[in-house]
Amino acid sequence: MRYKYFLLIILTLLLTTLVYADLNTDKGYTWLISKVYKDGNWQNTNDFDTSLAILALQRGGYVTEAEAGINALISSSRQHSSGCFPRTSCDIKTTSLVILALDTSSKTNVVEAKTKAINWLSSKIITDKSNLEAVKISKLQVVIPAADSNN
Repeated sequence: MRYKYFLLIILTLLLTTLVYADLNTDKGYTWLISKVYKDGNWQNTNDFDTSLAILALQRGGYVTEAEAGINALISSSRQHSSGCFPRTSCDIKTTSLVILALDTSSKTNVVEAKTKAINWLSSKIITDKSNLEAVKISKLQVVIPAADSNN
């Protein structure tokens, strides 16, 4: 009999923890949305933060809010004519993160912006293709220098 009560208490504690964790996740998404998405419009955030927010919102199933972020990212005022992000100071890290954030959309204008960004990124990362290893992350292939055997 004691074993049944003990098991019941453990199960109750586990379920309480899971429900509490789920409520905290909802609070996190609510907070994030309040910072980046107001009145149907994406708020002014830098491209790096916007991409991180889009990735989180996509993961949480907040499609409308994530799409608003994607639309903000691909606006002509944010992407440089060469394809990089941000427009004012092309940056490999930001451009890479934007590509990941745009990856789930199949809209023509998003695919075009993503392709342009990938082309810019690939032209900047590698010039000497000897001694390289390729690592595939999701749909994006990242090429990194092979480990130096002299170290």
